[in-house]
Amino acid sequence: MSTLADFIIQFGKTGLSVEAAGACLRERSGMEHRTVDSWQFPWGTVVHQRPNGYGYGAYHCDAMLCFAVGRPRLVGLRHEDLGDAGFARAAVNALRKGNTAELCRSLTGIFAVVFGTEDSIFIITDRLGAYPVYVGQSAGDITCAVGSYPELVAAAAGRQSDYDLVSLGEVLLSGEITFPFTTRRGMCELAPGSTHDFRFVEGSLARSSELYWEPREPARWPSLNESRAKLRQGLLNAGADVSRGVNRVAVTLSGGSDSRTVLSCIPREKLACAITFADWENAELTAARKVAHAASVPHVAIWRHPDFYAHLPMRELSLRGIEQLPLSGHGYLVHDSNIPDVDLIVSGAGSDSILKACWLPFSTKQLVLSRFGFRQLVVQWHRYAVQQRCPGAIHRVLKP
Repeated sequence: MSTLADFIIQFGKTGLSVEAAGACLRERSGMEHRTVDSWQFPWGTVVHQRPNGYGYGAYHCDAMLCFAVGRPRLVGLRHEDLGDAGFARAAVNALRKGNTAELCRSLTGIFAVVFGTEDSIFIITDRLGAYPVYVGQSAGDITCAVGSYPELVAAAAGRQSDYDLVSLGEVLLSGEITFPFTTRRGMCELAPGSTHDFRFVEGSLARSSELYWEPREPARWPSLNESRAKLRQGLLNAGADVSRGVNRVAVTLSGGSDSRTVLSCIPREKLACAITFADWENAELTAARKVAHAASVPHVAIWRHPDFYAHLPMRELSLRGIEQLPLSGHGYLVHDSNIPDVDLIVSGAGSDSILKACWLPFSTKQLVLSRFGFRQLVVQWHRYAVQQRCPGAIHRVLKP
C-alpha cells in the first residue's frame, strides 16, 4: 500500500478550479485510480486525494472535515476497526475533547493531518517533516494556497514559473533545499512538529503556528546499555505500530544495516517478503538474498528496465515535484506492476540521509563533492546563496 496522497487548500475565489486541481492530482503516473474528493467552504475550497489504504477516508460531520495524507497512526489504536474513515473519525473525537497537545503526542508516522471548519483550517505536521506541507503567497503577498504537492501550490499561487535560483542550485548540488525555502519564490514549507492555524477573522486570514515537539537533550544521558535497550524497544514498537491494521507486509531490502534493521522490526507473523530493486547481479543483491534467507523470509528481486534512470527524473518530478526529487534515486517512490500483492511496503530509504547526510558539516560535503570535481563550484554557489539570502553576512560565513 502506498502512503502517497496529496491535498490542496485554496483561499478565496481565484486560483485553480476544483476540477483542474483534481485532474492535476489524478493525472500523475500511478495515481490515476486514486479517489479525489472536494469540499466547498465560505472561505474557499479543499481537494484531497486519499491514501491507498483502508481506514484513511475523509470524515465530514457536524460542520467539521478531517483527512490525512501519508500513514499516520494514533499510538495504541487500530483505527481500521472504526471503518474506512476510522483515522479521521478518531482524530476528530480527540480534537473535540479539547486536548490538542495530547492528540499531537499520540500521533506517529509520516503524515499531515488536516481539520477544516466554516472559519478555519488546522494542520498538524509530522515531527521530522517527512511529509512536507507548503504554503503559497501571490505576488501581492496574499496567502492563497496550502498543500502537500508543491507544483499544485505554486500553480494556485501564480508562482509556477517564479523560480528561486538559489534553491534550484541547492537541488542540483546537494539535493537539499534550506528550510523553509522552496524552488519558488513566495512559497515556503511549514515547520515540522507543529500545528498551523489558518483562521478567518472578520473576513481577513490570520495565521499562527505552534511547536508541539522539538528534539531536546536529556538532563542526563543514559548509559550505553540503557540506550541500546531503549533503541531496541523503540524500533520494535515502531514496527508493530506501522504494521497495525494490515496483514501482509513487505520490506525493501538492500542487505545494508538500515534495511536489515527495518526487516527485524516488523512482526514475524506479518512479514510476507523482502523486495530488492535490482539493475544487475551485484554484491548488494547477493547480500540481500543472504539476509532474507537467514531471516527465513521469501526474497523477490524486481528488475529495473535499462532505461529506468533515464526516465526517473521526469516521472518522479510530475509525481512529487522538484522539492522531493532527490528521494527517488533509491527507488523510494517507485511504483511497479511486478510488486507482490501485499498490504504495505516498509522501507529504510531515507534512514541514511536522516542519520548522516543531512547533518554533514559543509566542509565534509565539500570534501565528498570534490571527488567528483564539484568542490569549487559548491564554494562559489554557497557564496552566491549567502549573498542572496543574507546580504552583508557573507564575511561572517565564509572567508574571502
